[in-house]
Amino acid sequence: MSGPDPARDVLTLLRGGVITDGGATATSMLVRGPVIEWIGDDATVDSDDAAEVIDLEGRLVTPPFVDAHVHTSDTGKALGGVDLGSARSVTEALDLVAAGARRRPGRPVYAHSWDETNWAEQRAMTAEELDRAGDGVEVYATRVDVHSASASISLMGRAQAWHAPGSDGTGLVVRDAHHLVRDAHRAGITAADRSHFIEVALRAAARAGIGCLHEMGAPVLTSEEDLLDVQAAAESPELPDVVAYWGQLVSDEHEAAELAARLSVKGLAGDLNVDGSIGSRTAAVREPYLDAIDLRGYTYLAESDVAAHVAACTRAGLQAGFHVIGDAGMDCLVAGLRMAEADVGADRMRLVRHRIEHGELCHPEHIRALAELGVTASVQPAFDSFWGGTEGMYAARLGPERSLAANPIADLVGAGVVVALGSDSPVTPFAPWEAMRGCVRHHSTVQRIDARTALALHTAQGHTAAGQDDGGRFRPGSPASYVIWDSTEGLPRLDDDGSAPQAVRTVVRGRPLLGASG
Repeated sequence: MSGPDPARDVLTLLRGGVITDGGATATSMLVRGPVIEWIGDDATVDSDDAAEVIDLEGRLVTPPFVDAHVHTSDTGKALGGVDLGSARSVTEALDLVAAGARRRPGRPVYAHSWDETNWAEQRAMTAEELDRAGDGVEVYATRVDVHSASASISLMGRAQAWHAPGSDGTGLVVRDAHHLVRDAHRAGITAADRSHFIEVALRAAARAGIGCLHEMGAPVLTSEEDLLDVQAAAESPELPDVVAYWGQLVSDEHEAAELAARLSVKGLAGDLNVDGSIGSRTAAVREPYLDAIDLRGYTYLAESDVAAHVAACTRAGLQAGFHVIGDAGMDCLVAGLRMAEADVGADRMRLVRHRIEHGELCHPEHIRALAELGVTASVQPAFDSFWGGTEGMYAARLGPERSLAANPIADLVGAGVVVALGSDSPVTPFAPWEAMRGCVRHHSTVQRIDARTALALHTAQGHTAAGQDDGGRFRPGSPASYVIWDSTEGLPRLDDDGSAPQAVRTVVRGRPLLGASG
């Protein structure tokens, strides 16, 4: 049995700064071990007993960010993979793949973040092109939204994906064909590789000032072993916390409870997909895609599936949740929620705080249902920053009007929906200040919110979304979790292109995180 931890009783004073959780601003804070003891002004602080004094010299202090949607091992893999995000043509992308293959001769190549809408050819890479670029090794290249991919001839063959639904015969795969290719690629990842990817990702999160991540595991995306490894890594006192979710469909409360207990997850939620993505044209939309008028995307679940899953999780006291992006996907989701409401009652549903991920084409009737049933919205403002507006990829897929209506963050907040911010990393990077900037500078002016509100969404509301009501708030008795930033200008307004603050020190419950302390 371990003895008492002296660090738990150490009194630390932070003074002379701008300390804010999005509400009132203080200049000093006393923390004793893992708990905030006092917060107020320099002039009134009683610091005689402080063993450590940190002079902030005017620097900003906020709660650590919560990234409410992360794929941890995939993030670490991407950070060490071939980034195609800068490519502006198929030729440039293939050159990057070839360079990656040369760096690790004979090893499979993982490339990511390509976006054909930025390429001169306006098309994906073919299997033959990837085979040549990789000099015969397997190449798995995921589109930026990770809902489609291009694969080399050798990988397509080993995965038996050529004739699966979702294969177009050129090496571009979505839906079932993509699942086969992803599973085949994943089979070549060793346990040591996976552990390395996870630690790389968690360290990167800490450097960005993130103290907690919501891990989005699911059978079609990853493995139970991966999910358990992410949770085990987060047990390190030097790495951010992880709240784990598993997106597996159930229809029975006992099945739900057993699965959640076995995997130690907060809920059977996250990337349990109602539909796909706008970029891959798999999000289920009411009106056809403008650049593919015969397509309206796909729904992967029926309304009855949603209802049975929500009812089972509600009875088991677990969060249920779904990935949903298109408005037809939202129609399916809300219909299922209403069916579950008729079964178990709105009060019981509100108690467990079910959640949705993304909800990009969310109309007023959808928002009303989320608010009435206490469903949290985990949203990604970077999606609007990267692809929204009247000239971006969403406008090409949907038209300017639907593009501007996407990601209605202000409407969700105004309706009383709990909104938490995330990155969907590796889809977009760990960049919390940029997520906040995406809220402040939303392409639709009516969906903009101020920086203080955005900070609360990316900190306290992230904890609330996971049922942790004491996190992300500076008040006596709350966890001593904070980030010291290099900025001496207070909380930035984020209404321009100015540089974002950089983390000097990230502390979670009194413990500094590895790679995030100065």
